[in-house]
Amino acid sequence: EQLLAQKCHRLQHDPGSPFLMALIAQKFTDNGVQLQLGKISTEVTAAGSVSSVRETQAELSAHLASVFGLRVDLSPIWDRISAAHEQFVSSMPD
Repeated sequence: EQLLAQKCHRLQHDPGSPFLMALIAQKFTDNGVQLQLGKISTEVTAAGSVSSVRETQAELSAHLASVFGLRVDLSPIWDRISAAHEQFVSSMPD
């Protein structure tokens, strides 16, 4: 129990934690899974996966509310989300 508490604390507070480095949301649906990783939204079903980029803070906020039921102010973390997305895109091979 103490080990679990320590692990949870680290994941919630350590700057190197993936939960603090990126916006992550996941929801299981009747047809598959909805994923949000930073600006990238992905729907995975038996037929395959479809991804799209939420380009603006407003677009991402609306998507988080409609798909995940999350109503959050992204203003404090928008610059980090955008920077992480740009870093990800620039690391992709051409």
